[in-house]
Amino acid sequence: PVCTGDSFSLPTTSDNGIQGSWSPALNNMATTTYTFTPNAALYPCATTTTMQVTVLEAIIIAQTDVQCDPATQLYTMTIFVSGGSGTYISVNSVGFPVTNLGGNNYQISAVPSGSGLNIQVMDNEGCTGTLNTAPHSCSCPLIAAPSVFPSVASICSTDPMPTFMASVSSGQSVNWYITAVGGAPLLSNSLSFTPVTGGTY
Repeated sequence: PVCTGDSFSLPTTSDNGIQGSWSPALNNMATTTYTFTPNAALYPCATTTTMQVTVLEAIIIAQTDVQCDPATQLYTMTIFVSGGSGTYISVNSVGFPVTNLGGNNYQISAVPSGSGLNIQVMDNEGCTGTLNTAPHSCSCPLIAAPSVFPSVASICSTDPMPTFMASVSSGQSVNWYITAVGGAPLLSNSLSFTPVTGGTY
């Protein structure tokens, strides 16, 4: 077998000394059966023969997960490898430890925030695959301020206290405070809040 994209050649002289040519044109991207046709002028009695050249599919390295440690500003990346011969003898990312998790899953750890990876895989046929990943940041993402309705409410002393409603992006939660910074929340994980006294919340 040959690796996808690798160059190869077929001998134009057979083991018993017959000269000839191969068809179709060599293809290093797909498994192909080639026909050897002897030179009819030199070997009028020689017959054709065939040979199949197996081209192994390309090695594919897919990023499946990234986990950050905000405390150390390091991240861990998990990859899945497929293609090639299916047996991988080397999975490397220069400068970072690689752990075989089984099932062709590998974990690369202790990568500094803001760094990308160069991942190289080799199978037992000598075919190689490479994945260059974009830098990954472990910094906290910017979160847009929630919108609150009503933003301001004025009531009479005998009126019931108004209920405020917050709107945030999916996956976010809302805590309500009496102070702008610090302090314990008056209400946690709620999009609505009804104060008991006037004030700024």
